[in-house]
Amino acid sequence: MPKKVSNDKREAVKSGIRSGRTTMDISRTTGVSKWTINRIRKEEKNIKARNRGGRPVVVKKITNAIIRLKLRQGLLRTDSDAQLFLRSLGYSISKRSVRRLLRKIGFKSGIKKYKPFISYTNQKKRLKWCRDKTSWTVEDWKSVIFSDETKINVWGADAYYGLKNCDVLFQHDNDPKHKSRHTTNWLSDNGISVLKDWPPQSPDLNPIEYVWRQLKSKLSQYDTTPRSMDDLWKRIDKEWNSFTESDMQPYYESMPK
Repeated sequence: MPKKVSNDKREAVKSGIRSGRTTMDISRTTGVSKWTINRIRKEEKNIKARNRGGRPVVVKKITNAIIRLKLRQGLLRTDSDAQLFLRSLGYSISKRSVRRLLRKIGFKSGIKKYKPFISYTNQKKRLKWCRDKTSWTVEDWKSVIFSDETKINVWGADAYYGLKNCDVLFQHDNDPKHKSRHTTNWLSDNGISVLKDWPPQSPDLNPIEYVWRQLKSKLSQYDTTPRSMDDLWKRIDKEWNSFTESDMQPYYESMPK
């Protein structure tokens, strides 16, 4: 005769099933046999089938407000989290209904973009680069032209004095296109000195990232969307050229810090 499972373990198994975990994973963390977990899983399916249909679940306004707050605070992150929270309050609600509820209160689901952590090797390169630049002053940084790409697919560069024929260092990241022989030869042939040893996986060190943020903010303030690519370019050109030297100053002056 199989050993009786305690209520605590049974609830832990149910919670694992409802959040989409595999039988093996639940068994490993709860110590409950796979046979028992599959039996509980079948019971849950039968309950779900009996509860299907009928009138839609009505969630109280105060509960909606609590869910909205918990989502904004990061205490609930997925529709499964919201479903478990509602079930803990006594609601019998499907995941489909939860998604509909989340859309109703202003949220939509999506797959989070994966951003890899900085590797240990690149952490060391980043630290070394920062230490090597601790002696640089604001005046040193003023000679650097920072470059980058952004999602509006426009290449840009910013400099303290603007783009003029002066002694400058050109910065770009370690994208293979930037390191190619063709690019390297072109920069050399045109007498452009490059800021070397830019650390990998370090876009946050580039002040132009903050300039892009300002540019996108300016573009978002238009009442209408651009009607064509040419219209978009005109807007970008107008807003990009509206930046002044005083707009660039804070970013350069923050570099030694």
